[in-house]
Amino acid sequence: MFCSSLTFVASANPILYQGAEPVFIDSEPETWNMSPRALERAMDAARQEGKLPKAVVVVNLYGQSAKMDEILAICGRYGVPVVEDAAESLGSTYKGKKSGTFGKFGIYSFNGNKIITTSGGGNACLR
Repeated sequence: MFCSSLTFVASANPILYQGAEPVFIDSEPETWNMSPRALERAMDAARQEGKLPKAVVVVNLYGQSAKMDEILAICGRYGVPVVEDAAESLGSTYKGKKSGTFGKFGIYSFNGNKIITTSGGGNACLR
């Protein structure tokens, strides 16, 4: 599975828990989130090796979304679903649509350091 490189370990741990290997995709300087250019290069390389990822985990950081239009278009061309980790962007919008509602799954966290908290954790996967 592909995963954003600038993230907390909790975004990559589920990949490891399933016995898969996370492949980290670099960030871009405008949003600090997953770079569509780096994702495109990684997808092309994976296709050439016959090893497309089962999913792409996009992490939205610092209250803003990644460039979801570009990322969804890339993943759509390769037939790879997107899992959107919106734990740090709850309430944010991207082109008028709520963060966490773009991918096949949207993931939110209610840990003590998040925007809305239950003080001890608790994750939700909505779609």
